[in-house]
Amino acid sequence: TINSNPAGAKVKIDGLKGTTPYSVSLARNNDYIIEVSKDGYETEQRQITRSFGVLAIFGNLPWLLIGAIVDVATGSAYNLNPTNVDVELEKKKE
Repeated sequence: TINSNPAGAKVKIDGLKGTTPYSVSLARNNDYIIEVSKDGYETEQRQITRSFGVLAIFGNLPWLLIGAIVDVATGSAYNLNPTNVDVELEKKKE
């Protein structure tokens, strides 16, 4: 979920658009740049990055090679951080 203060800001993520508070499911095998903007406020950017989930490998011990390949290919082996994004927008200086 992407939140902003003030609420009602526009959100752009890889071609997706919404308004805060904005809930979106993102593929876990990519990094993302989030742009949050609102009239009268400075535009802010935040990054969501993927990290390798070690538990994905250990969960596949019986089928280690096949399971690991599938998890990496589908993105299941990764986690996105942060899971929630809070953006404090600053008013534009006149």
